[in-house]
Amino acid sequence: MIEDGNMENGNDLPATKRDFEEFKVEVNIPFEAFEQRIGQILHDTEARVLQAFCGFAGATNKRLDQTDWNLAICTDRLETIESRLLEVEKRLNIPPTH
Repeated sequence: MIEDGNMENGNDLPATKRDFEEFKVEVNIPFEAFEQRIGQILHDTEARVLQAFCGFAGATNKRLDQTDWNLAICTDRLETIESRLLEVEKRLNIPPTH
């Protein structure tokens, strides 16, 4: 292990390649577990975001469908009013204004 900037290799000599390899193994094990946890967290977060977006998209589609329906009803009513107005104008011999 590292102690005061030197590796424990039986004396106060600088760390050897073997010391670094041992340290690398010791560090890699916790890092791999951390990497797996982060991967799982990202996966879970992605799933939550997608679920929320799908719920939002469904609600938005319902609102748009309702708006389309309301627009169709209003258009139909306007056409009815225009045709009735045209009939009144014909009876009174009033030329159309449009």
